[in-house]
Amino acid sequence: MKEAFVHGMIYGNKLPKDKMGALSLAFAFDLVPEDKKEEYKDILVALIKKNDYCLDTGFLATPFLLDSLDIIGRNDLSHQLLWQNKMPSWLYEVEHGATCIWEAWNADEAKYNSRTVSFDHYAFGIVDDWIMRRLCGIDTDTAGYDHLIIAPEKDKNITWLSRTFDTVHGQVKVAYDGSTLTVDIPVNATATIRWNGLEREIGSGKYSFS
Repeated sequence: MKEAFVHGMIYGNKLPKDKMGALSLAFAFDLVPEDKKEEYKDILVALIKKNDYCLDTGFLATPFLLDSLDIIGRNDLSHQLLWQNKMPSWLYEVEHGATCIWEAWNADEAKYNSRTVSFDHYAFGIVDDWIMRRLCGIDTDTAGYDHLIIAPEKDKNITWLSRTFDTVHGQVKVAYDGSTLTVDIPVNATATIRWNGLEREIGSGKYSFS
């Protein structure tokens, strides 16, 4: 199936090169062949710049956009899009009174044109998955979170962070204040810690790393 996609869509030049979502999905699912990666990377980055460093994806592609930028080596753009506050962006909604994620990026315009739109919609809120795995650094490489990967990414906009996540083994907690990382690993789970150049294997319990 991948071979058919690559042959028909990539080499057949049918993958829309003006669609941020289509390119993001292609990278996220490893559908871009090696000899086309640099070309398609440049196209995706150019689309983001053209859109004034705002995202332009729908329900299907938004969950994969930030990960696709990480895949192509542009983690800086992942963080930039996360903190963007112009429309369309997540923080635009927050700064315009949102307490839940909207169905449409421009949902606040509905009051002017009588358009029916949901102000409590799940799809675009999936960015929290990236926030948990990247900023908070709570990830796994096993089924059931038997083994955790704790590797928070530092971000210039964050000086303090705390996050919990419930697994089948119990609650995982990660917190840091810029210099000290504190983690709680539940019973019957192990973890790899990656922090400030440190890599360490630990078992269950509470730990602090400076």
